[in-house]
Amino acid sequence: MRLRPLALALVALATMGQVAPSPQPPPQVLFGPLFEAVQAARLYPDSKTFADATPREAPDAVMAAWRAEQPQGPAALRAFVNRHFVVPAEPGARPSLREHIAALWPQLTRPALTPPPGSSALAMPQPYVVPGGRFREIYYWDSYFTMLGLKADG
Repeated sequence: MRLRPLALALVALATMGQVAPSPQPPPQVLFGPLFEAVQAARLYPDSKTFADATPREAPDAVMAAWRAEQPQGPAALRAFVNRHFVVPAEPGARPSLREHIAALWPQLTRPALTPPPGSSALAMPQPYVVPGGRFREIYYWDSYFTMLGLKADG
């Protein structure tokens, strides 16, 4: 097996004692049955949400409360989690790919252009669409795919 240079550097640092071990076990170890219950109940659309939650008190205190309360059902479990953890906000609803592309057209559309003297730009008598990023002008190959996208988007 061949390791990449970064992986080799990390292995070298770890063996020299330069990379500190994680200060505590991961959430699935710290909160064992609670972690399993939250993930099994699918309280959050993204399974990483609870893994990224921060306990409001020491893990031992959270687990003592868990054993004492034994919350049953998703609503009780969610209430328990909200009392004992700071849960990261869920990202906003993501648009469909079609909606995302439709929202890009206004950002990528440029007005008709009369280039100033000495400019390398070509005159564009109608609004046009650029590929985005650092590109301020149209390109043959990109224009072909842009036209296909515009046609598909209506």
